Amino acid sequence: MFCLITLFALATASPAFGAHPNAKGISIPLKERTLPTEDGMAYLEALAHQTNQNAVRYPTKEQKIRVLKKPDSSIKARNPPLDRSRTTGAWTAEIQIGSPPQYFDAVLSTGSMHTWVISSTCIAEECSSNKKYDPLKSTTGMKVSNEFTVKYTSGLTVSGPVYSDTVTVGGFSVESQMFTSVNYLQGLSPGVEPTVLGFAVSHKVSHTNPTFIDTLAYYKQISHRIFSIYLSSGFDSELYIGGTNPEKHHGEIHYLPRQDNTFWSVEGIASVNSEVRYKGKMVLDSGLPTIIGPIDSVKLWWDMVPGARSCKPEICGALGFFLFPCDNAPSFSFTFNEREFTFAPEELILDRLQSHPGDCVGAIHRTKTLKDRWILGTRFMKSVYTVFDADKSQVGFATPV
Repeated sequence: MFCLITLFALATASPAFGAHPNAKGISIPLKERTLPTEDGMAYLEALAHQTNQNAVRYPTKEQKIRVLKKPDSSIKARNPPLDRSRTTGAWTAEIQIGSPPQYFDAVLSTGSMHTWVISSTCIAEECSSNKKYDPLKSTTGMKVSNEFTVKYTSGLTVSGPVYSDTVTVGGFSVESQMFTSVNYLQGLSPGVEPTVLGFAVSHKVSHTNPTFIDTLAYYKQISHRIFSIYLSSGFDSELYIGGTNPEKHHGEIHYLPRQDNTFWSVEGIASVNSEVRYKGKMVLDSGLPTIIGPIDSVKLWWDMVPGARSCKPEICGALGFFLFPCDNAPSFSFTFNEREFTFAPEELILDRLQSHPGDCVGAIHRTKTLKDRWILGTRFMKSVYTVFDADKSQVGFATPV
């Protein structure tokens, strides 16, 4: 097996890199996780914790990330489910790690470059009920660094050694894919899946921390570092690696340039009742269940909704949510370079609380951890076919089927 550094050097030096004529895209099924609760407050509290733990991925002074050693190797409306089974808004794909394969359901996250899986050596309470990776049971696993640690402002701490092993997702299988085998986990909220498949591809090929998409390109299993996501309330959600799936969208795909080197961010406009209330950077994060933004700009947005008011944590289970009259849901839209995507008012309804008949909890909420951007999670992506093109540093939007 070639070491990854050698492979990187050969791949980047070759003019034919990433141009395999037989490389084709593959559809990988996605399924939405459910929460083990029917209680509205508990549901919202779990969503808030999940949201905060995703929001703090974005750079802050308190966040610390260390890898200590380089390795050797217009929109169709879809009504969200209400008062039925509670869903997290997190979509997972089955992945296999090791030889013979060990199976995991990993959250697809376009907001993280890192892939994590719980280690068999983790004894924390948060690890007790999760599938675990055991490197001793894999003939292809190799430890490549002693420590990877992330400390989030939410209180979540994740750490463990970095391994490389054979990883399979759908019809793609690659050797020497790097990931963190988490042996210390603290502060994980209930209902949050700790296994993460990171798809926040950098602006250029990463030599020290390649994502799964990067590795596929190195091995020329895909001709371009591009993937697309289709999310549905039905059973046909998919991750399409290696291109776009014309069966999942209508019309042309509208592309915009990426705005930074780390996240899938674009310039956009958020409007409500035909009034522009935010204009600036927006990040696409499939690991986030809702739509969130800074305190001030989200309040400005909700100020345009008659009857809307901040929801107290004793009612909604956490800070940041807004209540509004269910029978007076506003029209709202997101615009990207003059292409407007209009959402049905029902798409703003995150949940209904039995304690407040007639009031709905909004799917757009605020957090103090953000200062200069909005994050568009799966609540947005369920209504927009989304394309992520790393090679051309662009994001595409289209109308889903």
